[in-house]
Amino acid sequence: MDTFAQTAIVTTYILVLLCAVAAVIGFAISALQNTKMLLYTVLGLVAFVAVFSGMYVASSGDLLPAYAKGGVTEPGTSKFVEAIVLLFYTMVILGIVCAAYHEISKIFK
Repeated sequence: MDTFAQTAIVTTYILVLLCAVAAVIGFAISALQNTKMLLYTVLGLVAFVAVFSGMYVASSGDLLPAYAKGGVTEPGTSKFVEAIVLLFYTMVILGIVCAAYHEISKIFK
């Protein structure tokens, strides 16, 4: 891998880690101010885990020859990556459906 790609990957990891830390700190501050929010957060996390579990079960884990170029050589890794991709597609579609429902429901109110 060239140095630009390596630098981009490391930078991405650092930014994702910083965002995760900021999200946890922000959540902790909000949770201390509004304890009812904790119930909705737990329900959201349970729903996310349930959707991910469904995507993991739905993924095949097949190893295609093209995967070896990316370093994916184990069926477990292939299954996990496919589950993440399916989860991403599902969340995008769910987000679009929710946004459309919200806008349409505003018309009829």
